[in-house]
Amino acid sequence: MDYKPQEYWENRANTYLKKEFLRMPRNFFYTIILKKVLWREINNIYPSSVLEVGCGPGRLLNLYENIENIYCVDFSKKMLIRAEEKA
Repeated sequence: MDYKPQEYWENRANTYLKKEFLRMPRNFFYTIILKKVLWREINNIYPSSVLEVGCGPGRLLNLYENIENIYCVDFSKKMLIRAEEKA
């Protein structure tokens, strides 16, 4: 069985975009903690650019509002489209 990341995430994008990750309490709290830690670190170093690898639908984009250059990559074009809409 070959693992094809782009194919996997393209197929999973529809359910993921329906906030699947929020249905699981562990993932919900992980996301809250991750956002707090990232926000603190971003505000400590004041970067001029950010590269987010595996940005998904862009749920962390609001953390980068004061950053001049934001680059996002993801295997799924559907996820990138959603992230671009948020940006």
